[in-house]
Amino acid sequence: MTSRQVAVLAGGRATRLGALAEQLPKVLQPVGGRPFLDVLLSGLGRRGCRRVHLCLGHLAERVEEHLRVRPGHAVAVSTSTESGAAGTAGALVGAADHLDEVFAVVMGDTYLEFDVADLVRQLPPGALGLMLVTRAATEVPANVAVRDGLVTAYDKHGVRGGLTDTGVAVLRKEALRLVAHRPLPADLAELFGLLIDRGQLAATVVDCRFFDIGTPERIQVLNDWLSDAATETSQEQASC
Repeated sequence: MTSRQVAVLAGGRATRLGALAEQLPKVLQPVGGRPFLDVLLSGLGRRGCRRVHLCLGHLAERVEEHLRVRPGHAVAVSTSTESGAAGTAGALVGAADHLDEVFAVVMGDTYLEFDVADLVRQLPPGALGLMLVTRAATEVPANVAVRDGLVTAYDKHGVRGGLTDTGVAVLRKEALRLVAHRPLPADLAELFGLLIDRGQLAATVVDCRFFDIGTPERIQVLNDWLSDAATETSQEQASC
């Protein structure tokens, strides 16, 4: 498996951003003096990603407009737009025709540089998915339990003594069949739960931190980090 494709889930309404997201989607929020999408694509390109598929929804036309005029990137970008609130898993189901048989998934508010091909290669033969989790302290509470290389529990509200989902995962496209006929919106948490029950959600545990721009405060945290990103220590902390 040598897929270098990443699906970015960028269709949410970003309600936690309040007025900031009324006219500008989360993935275009200014971060480090640039739209977050450009920061994300640059980071993915540096670590070997060659193709990104954007799953769009809320204010999709603003993202499409930006893609038409954005500076050139080494990463080729394709898009699909959900017709209604599909949820994170539902968006992937709707985009299935655009996806490789094995692909990486990144939440549209997550910044973490990782080697796409290397992460895909870590997906065990018997698993339908793999979650990248970290031991590092972040603004997001610990929400994952891992034992013997498998995710055994996932709860967005927190898992005591657990690790933290970085917002990065790998999926086999066949995993989407588990939620293909479920009512929409269908969340990735639902798909992860089904994979956990089957013992088919593996985990890769790292020590690097990631950034989540889901709230104005967290955007500022990433802004502060990017202002210091020229230092060697900062670069290492945001790379896996």
